Amino acid sequence: MFKIELFQTTSVDLQEAYDWCESQLIGWGDRFITEIDIYLDRVSENPFRFPFSFLKNIVSHYLDVILIALLSR
Repeated sequence: MFKIELFQTTSVDLQEAYDWCESQLIGWGDRFITEIDIYLDRVSENPFRFPFSFLKNIVSHYLDVILIALLSR
């Protein structure tokens, strides 16, 4: 399992996304963070099986998350 570390700018982006979700409907921010946590847990198990919808820097057993992009299909 890889240890995930968020860059400072990524943490700021997540906070802004949380705030926006909460401004739309109370509770959406918490739901958003829960989904991000679930996704990052899956990524930490095997980052190579996920598409590069986020930039990652893999060194040893550390995964630095630089950017998380919300993509629509």
